[in-house]
Amino acid sequence: MTEQPPPLPPGFPIPPPPPPPDIDLDYENEAIEEVISEKIQNGIETPPPPPPPGFEPVEESAPPPPPPPPGFEPVEESAPPPPPPPP
Repeated sequence: MTEQPPPLPPGFPIPPPPPPPDIDLDYENEAIEEVISEKIQNGIETPPPPPPPGFEPVEESAPPPPPPPPGFEPVEESAPPPPPPPP
């Protein structure tokens, strides 16, 4: 009987099971990449078209934070006090 790992804490993501010993994942990945490259060469699956001339990609940024509510006073954050020296 195989040794069971200790139980995981609640809410911990369950890891995927190991692949069966008769499946070579490297071979599977190479075979899939080969099929995709053949489709691209045959024109079945076309890569995305190049952007038009003069096109500049726009960097998406987070929207500015909302304004504070009326009467809000910002509090300056200070560094926590240093820990007491050991005895």
